[in-house]
Formats: sequence, C-alpha cells, structure tokens
Amino acid sequence: MEKNNKDSITAIIIAVIIAFLYISGLPSALFIKIEILDIDWISITLFINIIFSMMLGLFLTKKFIPKFDVGFQTKNFITGLKKYGLSSILTLILFTIAFIIGLQPFDYTPSIWKVIFEGIIYIIGVGIIEEFFCRGLLQNALTKIFENNHLKAILITSLLFGLGHIFGMTNMPFILAASKVLWAVGLGIYFGAIFYLTNNLWLAAILHFIINLSGLPFNFSTSNVYEAHSAVIILITSILLSIYSIYLIRNKDASN
Repeated sequence: MEKNNKDSITAIIIAVIIAFLYISGLPSALFIKIEILDIDWISITLFINIIFSMMLGLFLTKKFIPKFDVGFQTKNFITGLKKYGLSSILTLILFTIAFIIGLQPFDYTPSIWKVIFEGIIYIIGVGIIEEFFCRGLLQNALTKIFENNHLKAILITSLLFGLGHIFGMTNMPFILAASKVLWAVGLGIYFGAIFYLTNNLWLAAILHFIINLSGLPFNFSTSNVYEAHSAVIILITSILLSIYSIYLIRNKDASN
C-alpha cells in the first residue's frame, strides 16, 4: 500500500509538471516562432511544446514509476468505441451547431493548411496530452489514493480539468468564461468515465479529439467570442453528458 501511495504521489507530481508546461507553453514559447501561410504561429509553437511535454512526461513516468499503468493499450478500444462512440458524435454535432449559430457571419477564408493544422492536427495533440496527464496520471493516482473510489477521483480530476481552461479565457465575457469552465467539467466527467470503463487512454483521447472537432468553425471567423445562447446549448449538452457518465460509473461500480 505504501509503495502504491508513493507511486501515486509521483504520478501527481509528473501530471502537475506536464500540465504546467502544456498550459504555459514553456519552453517553446520562449524561442520558437514559425510562420507558415496563415497558420497562427502560436498554435505551431504550442504544438511543438505538446510534443516536448509528452515526451518528457513519458520519460519521467518510465523512469520513476515504470509499473504505473497510464492506459496506453489496445485492449477494449474497439468494444469501447462501439459502446460510447455515438455519445461523442452526438456531442460533436450539438457543439458544432452551437458554434455555427454563435459565430455567424463567418468573415474569414482560411487556407486548407490552416484548417488541417489548427482544426485537426493540433487538436489531436491536445486530446492525447490532456488525457495523458488528466486521466492517465492524475485520475489513476487519485483512484489509488481514494482506495478505488472512482467517482470521487473522476469528479476531482474533472473539476481541475475545468479550472485549467480558465487560462485561455482572458478576453472572454464572464458569462462565457464561466459556462466554458462548467462544460469543461462536464466533458471531464465523460472522459473520466470512458477511461474508467475501458482503462484505455487511446479511446479517451480519440473521443476527446472527436468532440474537439466542433471547434472547426473558429477557423472561418476572426472572433473567438460567440453568442450566449450558443454557450447555453453547449452547457446543457455537457450537463446531460455528465449525468449519462455518472450513470455509467454507478452501473460499473454496482457490477463490481
């Protein structure tokens, strides 16, 4: 038990380190500025930092907690995708509709390379690294510390996941920022439930990526601020998704 707690604390420390690097953009933000066509150089810098942070996180995990299972495996991937893929697709559709409504009129025509990089490649990286330090490290560690109280670990991880999104909302009106934090918490509960149900971090990352595809409309707008009714649609969807996720968690706990 003492060894498990020590490994869990180490996992939390690694998660904090990777989260800090990911959110701050360090060290890449200090010296990397690559400009390609109309692709936002900041997204290129952050993507490079994601790769660096991910490699560092994997190295630290392998070095200090080699037996700590973060969930990078193939088992349960296909069955999990069949069971829970539809929920992520429905969420994607509702989120996308909300953003399309809220961002009109679309006043920018991006290059295909901007859409591919910022709308697809970059968010693949986001999905993988966020699931790595949030679910693979932090949620797993808290589950062990709380003696397999999965719901408690998921709720705490999801709250921190939501609060972590505050740093990208400095120019947003308060109501939009608050709703974004709340729906991030709801999504965190969903991703946490998926990880608990399947123990497959790749699946959680893929579903994370699918839902994040809803951000594609932002590539066609010069604004990142959308109407309040769009935020309401997304918030209601996230709440329903979190209720569904807690139901799945309770069912899993009961079966165990």
